[in-house]
Amino acid sequence: MKKLFVVFFLMAAGVCSVNAQDATTTAASGPIMSKRGFPILPQGGDWGISFNAIPVLNFVGNIFSSSGTNTISAAFPSTQVITGRKFIDDNTAYRAQVRFDLGTKTNNFNVRDDVAFAADPTSTATVEDKQSVKNSNISIGGGIEKRKGTGRVQGIYGAMAMINFGRGASGGTNKYTYGNSFSSADPNPTTHNFNTNTTSAVASRTTKSTTANGFGIGIVGFIGAEYFIAPKLSLGAEFQWGPSFQSNGKSTVETESWTGTATKTTTTTTAGNTSLGFGTAVTSINLNFFF
Repeated sequence: MKKLFVVFFLMAAGVCSVNAQDATTTAASGPIMSKRGFPILPQGGDWGISFNAIPVLNFVGNIFSSSGTNTISAAFPSTQVITGRKFIDDNTAYRAQVRFDLGTKTNNFNVRDDVAFAADPTSTATVEDKQSVKNSNISIGGGIEKRKGTGRVQGIYGAMAMINFGRGASGGTNKYTYGNSFSSADPNPTTHNFNTNTTSAVASRTTKSTTANGFGIGIVGFIGAEYFIAPKLSLGAEFQWGPSFQSNGKSTVETESWTGTATKTTTTTTAGNTSLGFGTAVTSINLNFFF
């Protein structure tokens, strides 16, 4: 991480060096302009788009890291957030924010083929266990942003109304298929543990789990600052916090086990819950483009 911050410092120093050759001039009244005649700050009528800068810093850091694994702490969670702006004057903008976290993945693992092993203990034959994961988490918000400052450093503040819905970020729906089946000859089949699907003795195993479908609303206040490293391009830090209400529905888990004569399927339901809180929603470092 130390190397990454050094890289970031060198990048910033390089940009400042370039800007020194294109120093800004300030008219008695009017926007800050570069010597080449480009406005430094966003103006009324401009659009803006922002996204999290951490992946970019990680990428650059990895280039200069001998291990290739230079990263910043996951304490910055907003990698999928995109923010858009429409300026109605030089210091005020309508603001929209969206986060789409939609994904599907499959984990496969080869385990011993119990049938082949029973017939020949030296057999190396395998069968496949599979976990399929689907998740969805969508947040949408809109509000007003105000700006303060006349130089390259701009303070920002404002508020947004937010709505979110979807299933848990750790996996909304998990489905499992197994290569070895329960039977009288194999009441404890060899099964891979994906950490969420078996008991220690494999007396039962999950075939499907569904996380509660959630819905939430909130009012988010935000405050931060941006430094314009080039005309209409800034790097900023922002904090968001405010009250929120969250409602989650029922969750279900389906398991299968051997009764001694047949495979039994059991469904367990967990009741939903609601919560009301006040806390930090997003802490982020952003790259901001205006045009």
